[in-house]
Amino acid sequence: FGERTGRLMKLTEVSIQQKPAEPKRKEAEVVVEMVVTEDMLNSSGKMHGGCIIFLVDICSTLPVIALSHATDGIGKPGVSQGINTIYHAPASLGDKLRLINTSMTLGGRTMTARIEIWDVTHHRLVASATQVKMDASEAKL
Repeated sequence: FGERTGRLMKLTEVSIQQKPAEPKRKEAEVVVEMVVTEDMLNSSGKMHGGCIIFLVDICSTLPVIALSHATDGIGKPGVSQGINTIYHAPASLGDKLRLINTSMTLGGRTMTARIEIWDVTHHRLVASATQVKMDASEAKL
């Protein structure tokens, strides 16, 4: 479902603003919307957990890239170090999802973002997650 799912995502908002809890820092928020399709479902007819993790991995990277690009002009995506996910409610075929991705930290070694996946159709939280990333090291041959 990876390639097809990626094509279904619609970017609806990108913003960079002062971080409310720490005014000397900035945060980026990127909102993506999509509809659950048949190839995203598990055998129970609900959105597969693997598909949700794929969305977390791809989408939570977006605010990190946006903030990195806005602050140093580089926009590095980094590589995943860990993803913590909580599944709150199932999503079904045809449900419209809103993925709200927010940067948390952008440091010299690590980058962190959080994501909330909302089922807009049923007004409920499907999943929430935090992803920690770091710059990829150079290949040593």
